[in-house]
Amino acid sequence: MNQVYSKTPGEAWVKVCRLVMERGEKLKDEDLILKELFSLFIGVENPSMEDEVLIKYGNKEEKEWMRRLWLETKPIPAMGRFPYYEESYGKRIFRIKGGNHIDWAVNKLKTNPDTKSATISTLSLGEKKKTNISCVTTLDFKIRDKKLITTVFVRSQDAYRKLQWDILFLGQIAKMVAEQVGITSGPLNSYVVSEHIYEMDFKEVEKLLAYQIF
Repeated sequence: MNQVYSKTPGEAWVKVCRLVMERGEKLKDEDLILKELFSLFIGVENPSMEDEVLIKYGNKEEKEWMRRLWLETKPIPAMGRFPYYEESYGKRIFRIKGGNHIDWAVNKLKTNPDTKSATISTLSLGEKKKTNISCVTTLDFKIRDKKLITTVFVRSQDAYRKLQWDILFLGQIAKMVAEQVGITSGPLNSYVVSEHIYEMDFKEVEKLLAYQIF
């Protein structure tokens, strides 16, 4: 398994983009060409911190779209290459069947700080539309060494457009859980099956990597 360790979302973004461009294999997904790195672990020490890399090089419109996708419960309108989402991650986390997954996880952790089962899913049974099938499918929260360790399972992730914002807003959700439990928020660990960059973004990625940030 490929591994990347970083302090912040911005550092992870640059390192993963470089790894995909250097080691990724070209393949065709429907009518799109991409480079894919199969099976990747990403560990981020401070996932909720918007660092200088994101402030300087991150796309602010894409950041706002991703914030809404993760933290709001309403449908998310299309923007550029980002499609319309009938159900946001926010709805599947904060308002699912009249309940709130975060409240449930917090209660689990408060009741038993050693619990192994404060785990939530963003999947729904019988999804047919591609945009309704969650890319980040599982969020797991565990308290170890008096810190909240958050682990996510990702079936597919766009390394250039979405990885950095996924980390940032998942980090904010983890921080929210930690604060409600009354502990320190620790690292975010991601297991990604398909980390990829689309061919149409290759030139922009090369410009980002040319800055030699990390």
